[in-house]
Amino acid sequence: GDAVELAGRLAAALNSGGAAALVAAVSSAERQGCVSFARQGRGRLKKSIKAAEAEPSVRRGQLLQELHSEAASAGLDDIASLAVAAVGGILPAGWQVRASASSTGGGGAGSRTGALLV
Repeated sequence: GDAVELAGRLAAALNSGGAAALVAAVSSAERQGCVSFARQGRGRLKKSIKAAEAEPSVRRGQLLQELHSEAASAGLDDIASLAVAAVGGILPAGWQVRASASSTGGGGAGSRTGALLV
């Protein structure tokens, strides 16, 4: 069923190490109420942020920007915030987030979607 499919997606995302696949799996797990899968995926995203902090400057910026972009777009605000904190706590100029076309309403406090402007 759905849980088996989700478990497969999460396992594939964990093995690939790709931010986009992992963020998508976490977002899907949260929508489906699979708390354990979501927690596991979030844990890996947090480890990815810590690992990126140890990379050389240019690579670190690329990795953190990708993590921030994917997380912000999926509404994983805590993960996006951790990526910003990893670069000193101030959103770099190229990382500006705007409401995505898929968000409903006028944005505001309830809007959790965003897209990275590069």
